[in-house]
Amino acid sequence: MNKRQRRCLEIIQIKDITPHMRRITFAGDEYSDFPQNVAGSYIKLVFQPDSDQQSVRTYTIRQQRAESFDVDFVLHGDSGVASAWANHAQIGDQCHIGGPGKGQMINQDADWFFLAGDMTALPAISVNLEQLPTDARGHAVIQIESPDDAQDLESPKGINIQWVVAPIGDTKALITAIETTQWLNGRVAVWGACEFEGMRAMRHYFKQERHVAKQDIYVSSYWKNGVAEDEHKKIKKLDSENNMA
Repeated sequence: MNKRQRRCLEIIQIKDITPHMRRITFAGDEYSDFPQNVAGSYIKLVFQPDSDQQSVRTYTIRQQRAESFDVDFVLHGDSGVASAWANHAQIGDQCHIGGPGKGQMINQDADWFFLAGDMTALPAISVNLEQLPTDARGHAVIQIESPDDAQDLESPKGINIQWVVAPIGDTKALITAIETTQWLNGRVAVWGACEFEGMRAMRHYFKQERHVAKQDIYVSSYWKNGVAEDEHKKIKKLDSENNMA
């Protein structure tokens, strides 16, 4: 990532949305030329930017206003760089942020919609739901850590939201829920994201068993158990190259 693309922004608000989801609001002088209307786009958060040990993590812009934007962090203690940072963040703290990059939204040229993912994908799923047509129908299957992590999402009345309670990384629970969800008639558009192994199972189901057309499906891994983001990126690229069809 080009350092000239980075902006040093400041935390102006911290709010716990649910027990395992914390919303952090960023603003600052360097936000003045930040693109607008980019909710759902990704950004790169740079931790320890002036150190040889700097770490970069990818997150989704959950909401945006003229003077600030929100990022939702999944809290799982201090086991990860980003989670530890978010867990101890305070108003006034600064963070170097790169981007935004273009987010991948669900194809809206469909008869119905199927969105699925774990808590890391919940911010992007939420933005997708908000941007669907008001008469949209379909399903959103979302894995959360505890029943209290369910959110009151803004979505069309025709979208059935199913919360799957299971520990983060338990991909079997999410995939089982996806596979047992009622399949509707008509052309479907699919959007899914979760842990790497769950992504592969999800992709197999939608592409091989349900035969969803290539242009109507987006399935991605946001992370991989036991692997840092840089290594996950390499694994993800290789997997994508091996599944171009």
